[in-house]
Amino acid sequence: MIMQKLINLLAVTSFLVSAGVVGGGTYLYLNQDAIIEGVKSKAMDEVKNLLPGIIGGGLGGIAGGGAIGGALVPEIGSSDTSISGNESFSIPSTSGFGF
Repeated sequence: MIMQKLINLLAVTSFLVSAGVVGGGTYLYLNQDAIIEGVKSKAMDEVKNLLPGIIGGGLGGIAGGGAIGGALVPEIGSSDTSISGNESFSIPSTSGFGF
């Protein structure tokens, strides 16, 4: 008698867990676009808040070598291509659009 009650309890619990997983998956599937857009907008807001500090008033903060380290954008007319130990450099990447 006690064993039958335990098995029934486990069956009901299993059903509730399964129903919760199916319900949660259905909710996520039906609302995935809204969830993705919400995450994107929050991420873009964070990036917008960080950009003024990183850029530092135009490209002067990066090109001048102020807050970040070395110059990431070379000066126009500069022929110095050597890299010392305290300079930063970036590897150019293509965007896939040919420029």
